[in-house]
Amino acid sequence: MSPGNSGNSLPTLHQLCVRVLVRNAKYLWATLCKNLARQSTQPTRTDPGSGETWRDLYESYEQERALKLERASARVRGAYQDLENQRKARKPILTHETPRMRLSQPKRFGTPPRQRLTRMSRNAPSLSNRLRSFDAYAKTLDDFSVKTISGAAVTIVSTLIILTLLVSEFSDYRSVDLRPRLVVDKSRGEMMTINVNVTFPHAPCFLLNLDVMDATGEQEASVDHDIYKVRLDPLGNRITEDRESYRGGEKVAKVGNALANTDKDGYCGSCYGGKHPDGLSCCNTCDDVRRAYNSMGWAFANPDDFEQCVKEHWKENLRSQAKEGCIIHGFLKVKKVSGNFHIMAGQSAIHNNVHIHTIYSYMPDDYDFSHTINHLSFGSTYPDMVNPLDRATKVAPVRDLQYQYFLKVVGTEVHYLSKPDIISNQYSVTEHAKRLLSFPFSGGNTGVFFNYEISPMRVIYAENRKSLSHFLTSLCAIVGGIFTVAGIVDAFIYRAETVLRKKVELGKQF
Repeated sequence: MSPGNSGNSLPTLHQLCVRVLVRNAKYLWATLCKNLARQSTQPTRTDPGSGETWRDLYESYEQERALKLERASARVRGAYQDLENQRKARKPILTHETPRMRLSQPKRFGTPPRQRLTRMSRNAPSLSNRLRSFDAYAKTLDDFSVKTISGAAVTIVSTLIILTLLVSEFSDYRSVDLRPRLVVDKSRGEMMTINVNVTFPHAPCFLLNLDVMDATGEQEASVDHDIYKVRLDPLGNRITEDRESYRGGEKVAKVGNALANTDKDGYCGSCYGGKHPDGLSCCNTCDDVRRAYNSMGWAFANPDDFEQCVKEHWKENLRSQAKEGCIIHGFLKVKKVSGNFHIMAGQSAIHNNVHIHTIYSYMPDDYDFSHTINHLSFGSTYPDMVNPLDRATKVAPVRDLQYQYFLKVVGTEVHYLSKPDIISNQYSVTEHAKRLLSFPFSGGNTGVFFNYEISPMRVIYAENRKSLSHFLTSLCAIVGGIFTVAGIVDAFIYRAETVLRKKVELGKQF
């Protein structure tokens, strides 16, 4: 006999529940009919002590129904527990199973078929029941859940907090930050660009020269390539706007007679023993003569001794510019080693590897080195780059002042996610100013000196964005944490309300 057809099989849980509910429904229906019949035979009275009204009947009916339901639930739980205990205590049975005969094998007469024993459970759980046992989030019936105003308030507040934090986390996920990293700089000896823009309001352009020298011994006097000068009137307004570089550190204004800038046919001016730096054999202008003298290391003391300068009224033109100012701007290409560049007054030259500055009598003596550093950087610029000397202004109360800036240059690389990389430099600065009391016989020179030192380290900035996994982890942490804290707060409030309500019902005074 199969287990499903046995005469003493136990009723299922569904059958027990149906029986209990039918029995309770019959009892409740009979009680209701009895109360209705009794109410129909008696008059309805509302004065105290005169009998039950419909309201009293309804309240008694609700009380009886709740009591019956509680008893029915207890009986159902007891029956289910008994059924589970019996199922666990029941031993599995052994059944015989005869396998099908294979057609390929010959039939053997007189040999009983081979039998095998199969251990089976009468009430083996199905796959869905097994999966259901792993549910860590057990659900409760809606009839047993209680909703309160305090719980709703906690839910609204926690939801707003979660939304705010989610928006902030998403904004942080979409943003890009620069993370610095320090490495050893291996790019020594390469070329480096220095961008410079300095204004001298009380020094004329023809008086100023820019020179460069480095630790390897290389020197360049009166730099004229990629360096430009702009003349300023005494009020600071620009006089010249041309972009032509100033050879030898100066360019005399185009004034004077026509002979100053016009070569006659067949005319070849003498260089007076000097050698033109461009390899020319003729010096047709005063500036050519001056450059030829500078290349030989000779002093260009008196312009009136040269025919070209007399024709151009060179000395008079210089004196007319004595009250002007000057802007020196451009860029320098230097080796990436320690060195300095400076802006000084007078003619500069290199003689026997010695750097010489000479101030002549025809040059003005009422200038000073008050200056404004409009811009100074090393290499390319990048966003949020800070140059400490930009827009720095110094006012010289006297003429014989020497300004020195000591710069510590650190190589910098910026690696972008979606843009080309930038290789540049940052620098820090320490400044010093001193007065040369016995100028010009103190062994020092007035001017502005920029002494730079290259750091052996390099800073690398790399753009980084948070990964998607980090963003999702943060979202889960925010939602889970807020809901957990909100659950604790709600449970505490509900517990406090319950305790207070019970005390009020008992009539306690606070």
